Amino acid sequence: SSPDATTPLNNDTNDATGRNFITDVLTSNQTYYVEITSPENCTSARIPAQVIVTPVITNNTIEGAQTLCLGAVPASITGSVPNGG
Repeated sequence: SSPDATTPLNNDTNDATGRNFITDVLTSNQTYYVEITSPENCTSARIPAQVIVTPVITNNTIEGAQTLCLGAVPASITGSVPNGG
């Protein structure tokens, strides 16, 4: 593609054109479709661009609040083993 090409993105409910595309907050996997149109009006085939959303990290707690001053050595951090993410 040339630097002047436009790139439409859509997921059948949200169309956009341009080089950048910002989604709303995603809570599940989504597939967007990308095609490129050159300045000469040649269009590529639409291809899928899949966004995979990983689960939120759970079961994780850090204990032992500390106040630190410059140069102080912090105590070890203890926590549970996280799940997800």
